Amino acid sequence: MTGRRLRLTGASGGVGHYLTELSAAAGAEVTAVTGTAERGARLRELGAAGIVHAVDEADGPFDVVLERCPAATGTPFTAPCGRCSQAPR
Repeated sequence: MTGRRLRLTGASGGVGHYLTELSAAAGAEVTAVTGTAERGARLRELGAAGIVHAVDEADGPFDVVLERCPAATGTPFTAPCGRCSQAPR
């Protein structure tokens, strides 16, 4: 993941914390999308490079987009040959 840009939507839950920490430790630049500043502070501690509160605030493109919110879409934000995955709830 070194040098890859990752956007994680719905990042403030347990899975989001885990993915943020692992991805950042592996060298990814993680942008976490979360609803509140308080939740964002914890994600910053886990290694997120950027915290935004809405998908359209994220500064793409991203190499990998992981969606936790079914209504969100990653397609316009992915880099050429990037990946978008939607995790089930």
